[in-house]
Amino acid sequence: MKVLSANTPVFSEFQSDGGVKGYSVDFATALLNLAGIQADVRPLPFARLIQELDTGELMLATGIGRTAEREDKYFWIAPLTANVVGLYGKKAIDLDLLTAQNKTISVAVMRGDYRVELGSEYPQFVLHQFNTWNQAVDAVLKDRVDAIFFSDLGMAIFCQKNELDCSTVSRQYSHNVLYSYVAMPKTDKNRKYATDLVKEVSRLLKRPEYSEIKRRWLPVLEDYSPNVSEIEGVIVLGKTLVDDNSQGDYQ
Repeated sequence: MKVLSANTPVFSEFQSDGGVKGYSVDFATALLNLAGIQADVRPLPFARLIQELDTGELMLATGIGRTAEREDKYFWIAPLTANVVGLYGKKAIDLDLLTAQNKTISVAVMRGDYRVELGSEYPQFVLHQFNTWNQAVDAVLKDRVDAIFFSDLGMAIFCQKNELDCSTVSRQYSHNVLYSYVAMPKTDKNRKYATDLVKEVSRLLKRPEYSEIKRRWLPVLEDYSPNVSEIEGVIVLGKTLVDDNSQGDYQ
């Protein structure tokens, strides 16, 4: 089965030989192996990944943000991360004041990411879409935009991974805690596969294969943020709580 994955440090890093490695890719591959299905990992730019999912063919994808707009588009197989998302910039951001003054701010986001949908709901935002998070982070550092719509863990990883001085940038507004998932297009053809894979998730979390995945990747994540932990297969940053939103409706 095809496993689509976008280039994300630690979770799904593209390799020079065309391969992909990371926590999310290892999780999806182990889950398919447990179900007796061979994984065919396909690295894609994120916007292209979403386009492929929209074809409705049989495939999995990693790192898909679960939002209200996407709820009925996918089978939500397993939560992978829980993270606070918000605006990161150099100056304080007061959305109420912006509304009162009828002003807007420029906000960077990656093309195809769920934060494009979330950001579109804010009348105070003028979104600037970039092909990669690297470009989006660079834009806020160089004052080309007022802020980036991202996450604590994302900022920590991309700044350290690229040896960027992000000390002048901090979270200025918190939107919510959101989850990324292993997901599958929601079609009748895919339903049985989704149901079977959901059942395998709890089995995987108890097996040595998953213990090895944690042993391999948690120390890497802790190098970027000391507050990273794992709760029932979900990578959690800091005091973010895994709540009922992490439990999928797979019907």
